[in-house]
Amino acid sequence: SAHSGIYINNSDGQNTEAFRGTIANNVVIVYASDGNSNDANYGIECNASDYQNVYHNTVWVGNSSSSGIALWANGGSNLRVKNNNFYINYGRAYGSNNGTNISESDYNNFYCTGTYLATWSGGGQNDLAALQLANSKDANSVSIFPSFVKTSSPYDLHPQTHWLNNIGTDLLAADKIGRA
Repeated sequence: SAHSGIYINNSDGQNTEAFRGTIANNVVIVYASDGNSNDANYGIECNASDYQNVYHNTVWVGNSSSSGIALWANGGSNLRVKNNNFYINYGRAYGSNNGTNISESDYNNFYCTGTYLATWSGGGQNDLAALQLANSKDANSVSIFPSFVKTSSPYDLHPQTHWLNNIGTDLLAADKIGRA
């Protein structure tokens, strides 16, 4: 069966900064320990949820089928996705079923060893340039192998590559004054 590291369903925030839902500062590891690589595993799955912030997460999904996704947005609206590190060893690093539910996305690292980096509006996007063209977002996002310290138990998902240093942006200052 499929596994999700973080799953939210019909979780609606409000259109004010103080009342948005937030998934932040998590290290998410999803690995089908039963060895069933036919499972569609998800790192973070946002289903029919509105006004959510997905900030500063590191997601590693291992042993998934080609339909697994590190971050999957299915329905909902007004999701903000920033400063995340999404890695999947097969499947897709990022996905939106309709292309309109993610209102802001930038300063992320998307990495996938499979055929498609992402799914956007039902279509597979082979690389970061294709994703940027499809979503008109992610101008400052990258696709860099993070070279985690250890991807087996005990896990250590600190990136070892210097190429990811300082690619994020300061979200706290913007949030304090009510703008993002």
